[in-house]
Amino acid sequence: MHLKDCSKKSKKYSSEISSSTTKNSLQPTSMHQTAIPKFTYNKTKISAKYQNKLKDAELKFVIGGGHSFNSLENNGILELLQLAIEIGSNYGLLDIHDIFFGRKTIRECLLKKFNAYLKSIREILDEPIKTHCLAATCDLWSDDFVKRSYLDFSVFWVTKDYQLKHSLLRCKYFEEESKTAVNIWNECE
Repeated sequence: MHLKDCSKKSKKYSSEISSSTTKNSLQPTSMHQTAIPKFTYNKTKISAKYQNKLKDAELKFVIGGGHSFNSLENNGILELLQLAIEIGSNYGLLDIHDIFFGRKTIRECLLKKFNAYLKSIREILDEPIKTHCLAATCDLWSDDFVKRSYLDFSVFWVTKDYQLKHSLLRCKYFEEESKTAVNIWNECE
């Protein structure tokens, strides 16, 4: 459908140009820029060369960063790559080292967003605390891949409309080898 429309417009435009040039061959023509239809590359397959390069890059990401294979299907990494494609389509070929933010910048950005989020959650929790509609729980879990233990602290509250809400307030690396109730209590405090 799109191809037919574009080809009709192109034929109409070229016939208008040819008729105006024959009529006004001796008269100066007005300066105007010709319309160039935007062509988008929309293929489901890429060349074998780039398929292999992409597979190698994905392997370097997984192995070099100690990530799981499942991380390749994570929406966060896919959104990041999609944004990189959009930037490339708008600005052309760029060196990623020139535009990519480093870990310190992203960490600072994360801390600002987390503090803003924590402030908003605390404001939300003021009312449930006053009405005694708040519960808290902690959970100790281990990451099997990196062999680390974490302690998270979650809160649950009920709104005025009797909707149950929840939020993770803290997730901390649990350094203690002994996961006794006393050590967990000390971390929760």
